[in-house]
Amino acid sequence: MKHIFAVLTVILIFFVLPDKGIPKEVILIANKDVEAKSFDEQTLHRIYHGKKKQWGDRNKIVPVMLKSGETHETFIEEILKETVYKFMTYWKQMVFTGRGLPPKALETEKEVVDFVALTSGAIGYISELPDSTLATVRLISLSIAEE
Repeated sequence: MKHIFAVLTVILIFFVLPDKGIPKEVILIANKDVEAKSFDEQTLHRIYHGKKKQWGDRNKIVPVMLKSGETHETFIEEILKETVYKFMTYWKQMVFTGRGLPPKALETEKEVVDFVALTSGAIGYISELPDSTLATVRLISLSIAEE
């Protein structure tokens, strides 16, 4: 009887308690000079792995990301489709072998917005979009491939 009660309690905890605060969405933003309005997951994967380095107009792509936190984890796991550990390991190998440098990593979402607004070709992600942000950056939509 105690075993059944324990199992039911665990099930109840998982289904009734709110989530751990993981953002429901990640908002992609880009500098106003970036002409693209939409990306698919594969393109974002290539950008954040240093494999796509130029926009269609030949301007340099400058990816920026958060150093850590729930929004960062959601972006890596849900959009780039890999673990944070795997992403970090990839960039450690690239740096060690001299084949690339990781995207610039910033502490706060405000820093990401400010960097993207001021840096030509920049792209980044945040979890919330303050009204004042709309005047300084372009919103980018994410095209999700059907499985």
